[in-house]
Amino acid sequence: MSKSWVGALDALETATFTGSMREKPLDIPREWLLFARSFRVFGVLSLCFLHLNPGGGYAMGDSSSQNVITLSCPQDVPDPAALCDALINAITETRPNTDIRQSDAGTDAVLKNGDIALTLRLSNISDTGIGGHLEWRTAKNSELNVGPTVDFNVMDKTMSANFYPKFAQGLLKSSPDLFTR
Repeated sequence: MSKSWVGALDALETATFTGSMREKPLDIPREWLLFARSFRVFGVLSLCFLHLNPGGGYAMGDSSSQNVITLSCPQDVPDPAALCDALINAITETRPNTDIRQSDAGTDAVLKNGDIALTLRLSNISDTGIGGHLEWRTAKNSELNVGPTVDFNVMDKTMSANFYPKFAQGLLKSSPDLFTR
């Protein structure tokens, strides 16, 4: 709370009214002053709470108010868990307060408001690269959205799970509409 506001409340208690001939104390009922002081305390406590809880959207551990992404990843790739983990990590970097759940349901998952059903579709995978796109739908828009195809190629190396994080980041960067609900 600002010092000027606190000072104004203190001044109300000791205020005097300067008339043309003499000074006369203001006639402010004591109940009003106590009421004003209680708002000062309430305001300070409110500011402390906002400072300690900058997220403001939900309490820690309360996943009921978090957005949920139901993610489906292809299983017919070398090290499918690494590919899905790379995509989960990329999403977490972009949207840290998102609950990501892996599912085989893909874009057919049941959604609540703010949730996304996301599927990674691969168009190719070889010793020299990987390509694919993201498909998603939201609770507000059940129409399937399809992101652009991203191709990630390597030279002088063999494609491996070590390159999945860069591919996943490329997929998210190429689909900026994914997180607009």
